[in-house]
Amino acid sequence: MKRFDFGLRLVRLTMTGAVLTALFACSSEPVNPPAELEDFEPQVFMKRLWKAPVGSGDNELGLSLVPVLRDGKIYTVDSFGLLQVTDARSGKKIRKQQLTERVLGGLGVDQLCLYYTSFQGDLVCLEPETGNQRWRRKLASEIVAAPSSNNRVVVVHTTDGKVFAHDASEGNLLWRYDNIGPVLTLRGNPSPVLADGQVITAFADGELIAFEERSGQVLWKTALAVSEGRTELERLVDADGQPVLSDNLVYAVAYQGNVVAVDRRSGTEVWSKEASSFNGLAVDEEHLYVSLADGTLLALNRENSNEVWRSERFLNRRLGTPYAFGNVLLVDDFEGYVHVLLKSNGKQAFRLRPDSDGIMGRPILAGNDLFYYVRDGYLVAYKIYR
Repeated sequence: MKRFDFGLRLVRLTMTGAVLTALFACSSEPVNPPAELEDFEPQVFMKRLWKAPVGSGDNELGLSLVPVLRDGKIYTVDSFGLLQVTDARSGKKIRKQQLTERVLGGLGVDQLCLYYTSFQGDLVCLEPETGNQRWRRKLASEIVAAPSSNNRVVVVHTTDGKVFAHDASEGNLLWRYDNIGPVLTLRGNPSPVLADGQVITAFADGELIAFEERSGQVLWKTALAVSEGRTELERLVDADGQPVLSDNLVYAVAYQGNVVAVDRRSGTEVWSKEASSFNGLAVDEEHLYVSLADGTLLALNRENSNEVWRSERFLNRRLGTPYAFGNVLLVDDFEGYVHVLLKSNGKQAFRLRPDSDGIMGRPILAGNDLFYYVRDGYLVAYKIYR
């Protein structure tokens, strides 16, 4: 059985050994074996368009080196610092660049910069077209989440609970926030969400916090979970998934906590429903979709949290974050399969496998095209026919 790797080195207390065993019941004879994949009648068809090599991938380090799309070009980086630009239509390489350092976090992009974070804790801004360095700032903290930017500020969330906001143009530090996290955390942090002058992100203690983007003033806080129990494992309430903003509501979920809807302007909780997830959410016009820690997939009514459908066909398959794409929902698992479900009822519509080693980061969605960066260093493009 493949080991689920939360990270590279100790951060407060790394979840390995007995902790991982308790979480996933993982052994040579697993107590909770992954569900067998079931046969189904396809409802949609997805065709692979191309597969292109883009480096060495994550070098089996469990990273989330998310790619970005800008002006019809897909930017990828591997853990050894190979930056490649690929034409999204043809899969042909436009250019590649060997960075002078290894890379830890995924990419961020805006009109000014292409951002990455190094193993040494640096935040780096490159000019997207040339790859020339525009500025560099040392944060002295480990960053595994991709930077977020809105062309005015670029924000990073570090593994030790800090948030740094820099001026996107010059890289000057605008503010920082220190969150004192618990002893035991999941490996990773969500990328902050930037919208309408706010920076919104979730923390390892289960809090969701909104900041004013230029000053760092805390505008509101809300709890996604309350830490309870006698052991550190029982008290684990980390929120590793990126919050989702839609129609002035922020949706977020935590492990051993709740999925909540919060008014972005006031921080008032609109509704809360018990849930436990390691991942983020997907939201469309009517529904919210969440993959629970045990592999259950849920669709909830956005307005009142009522359950629309539930699928338990992927139990213990360590699902990733679901993504809404047209009339289907996409979710990957630990064996590299991407399961395609109908959003209306949760029935399986298709299945693909970009790579057996698994998916790295979120997919890129563009029109009817879908792009996956896989762990062994390939970019794979698909087209969906409905």
